Amino acid sequence: MPFGFQGGRPLFESAIELAHMISSADLSLASRRQLQQIGDFGQQVIQRFQEIRTFSVVQRQGDNRNLTLERNNLLSNLATTYDQFASVAAPTLALSQHQSLGQYEADVKTSAERMNAFFEGETKKFEAYRRVTKGDIGHASHGQAGCPGGWHHPSRGAFSR
Repeated sequence: MPFGFQGGRPLFESAIELAHMISSADLSLASRRQLQQIGDFGQQVIQRFQEIRTFSVVQRQGDNRNLTLERNNLLSNLATTYDQFASVAAPTLALSQHQSLGQYEADVKTSAERMNAFFEGETKKFEAYRRVTKGDIGHASHGQAGCPGGWHHPSRGAFSR
């Protein structure tokens, strides 16, 4: 790995994504203890980020092996802290997502009920229309009274073939 922190980028991105998920989650059902642990580990992740951000080769004297070791230790410490942070946050996030899914499920059920009611009404209208037009076609093809020699549509009036 070249000297720098490019190797830590996936970890940085994961930590930022986890922080974003927590900040947008509904934490109302989380216990005080869970929230305290999430906050504590969140602060530790921030502290690890600051240590990495302030790491300067210029300020440190020593050979490259020591600097590389120090950099690797900083990344390792961040990885360990992130893993603890994720372990503590995961159950709370799962509960939050389950709670959100419950709301989405209720919204979907309401929409489905409205759609069913709409389609039932449309089906009844179609069946009534079909009965009327089927009767009109039967009258027209047999030359029955009310439809002499032509077609009749209830909404359009009579017209000839």
